[in-house]
Amino acid sequence: MGPRVDFLIRRLTEEGATLLAQLDAVASEAWAAPVYPTAEGAWTIHSILAHLVSAEGYIRLMMAGIVAGGPGAPPGVDVHAINATEVASLSAFGPAELIARLRDSRTATIAMVAAFSDDDLDRQGNHPLLGQMPLEDFVKLIYRHNKMHMRDVQHALKP
Repeated sequence: MGPRVDFLIRRLTEEGATLLAQLDAVASEAWAAPVYPTAEGAWTIHSILAHLVSAEGYIRLMMAGIVAGGPGAPPGVDVHAINATEVASLSAFGPAELIARLRDSRTATIAMVAAFSDDDLDRQGNHPLLGQMPLEDFVKLIYRHNKMHMRDVQHALKP
């Protein structure tokens, strides 16, 4: 592993530990607290957790495709529709199950990133919202995305 991969693994590990600690601290009655309004009602803290589980898995799939020589996300992917469908399908699972899935997903992400070379990190791929970017930015997107949503969750938890 090179220094760039080491840095990414360290960030994924640190952010993952912080994220899981924050989620473990959410009181049972708070999971239904609204975070983002939608036409259908609101994304709750539980919805955000489901989204984080889904998003990390999808990003990992795109990264695997890019490393294998693929383009990343195909043109025309409706990420908003995917998010809505995924959050709805994961809504049946309780917070403990989703946190366990997120923990497992992060373990899989770290293992994947540990196998990347610097050449892999420079490969370009398409992100459905952000366009062409290097694989390294896909990895960074995972922990930055989570931090953004958890900032909003923490705001929703304030009295």
